[in-house]
Amino acid sequence: MSKHQIQDNFMSVLQGKKVPGMDPKWRVIARMVRNIMIKEDNLEEHLMEKRQQAFEKRIGKVLQDRYLIPKQKRSFAYKHWILAFILGASGVYATKEYVHFTKPLPLELTHTQEELEGQDPKLFWKKWFKNGTFIMFGHRYLTNPLPTNIGGCDPDQIDLEGCLILLKKYPSNPNLLFNIGLIYHMGFDGEEDHDKAIEFYKRAAALGNDYGRVNYEYLINQNSKKQ
Repeated sequence: MSKHQIQDNFMSVLQGKKVPGMDPKWRVIARMVRNIMIKEDNLEEHLMEKRQQAFEKRIGKVLQDRYLIPKQKRSFAYKHWILAFILGASGVYATKEYVHFTKPLPLELTHTQEELEGQDPKLFWKKWFKNGTFIMFGHRYLTNPLPTNIGGCDPDQIDLEGCLILLKKYPSNPNLLFNIGLIYHMGFDGEEDHDKAIEFYKRAAALGNDYGRVNYEYLINQNSKKQ
């Protein structure tokens, strides 16, 4: 795919449009940038222009340090290109919807904490850029949960009771906390409770789980719209 086509697709995603066939890696980056922009939606257009320099610096730092560019690759030319046109599109986003995840995570409880996807951003992005499993913008849902090597909280037949039993043994597993939050969020086990979902997402996020953080922010945003 040409650089021009990538840029056109990227700008379309920032505007909230669906782009079939877009490269999954660039789709994820575009949606994360759009999510950052949405958090600035209380700024008027003229105020956005006034704060442009500080806003660009903030987005650039977030992309470099957390989402876009591993430290060892920051000297690559693509960094300068992608940041240049991202930051030039600061006011392009359209609708006001937060991203969120609707897919249970593998627990991987046989691994060390540092190896868990929720603990290591390098593992997180390497895997999800490839698989394209982010859910963004609205009402689409993933239908193919990830496999897990732990019984009782298996994504293919996720069960609240089984997950809560595992929680007693593994109270600090961020992916397990996320999965319990997801059960309450989506009502997978017949019990939809957004207050409990927020609680478990928050606990997962506190342990470094990016899925938990994003879904926590999504539900908080939805609650604020209802008030």
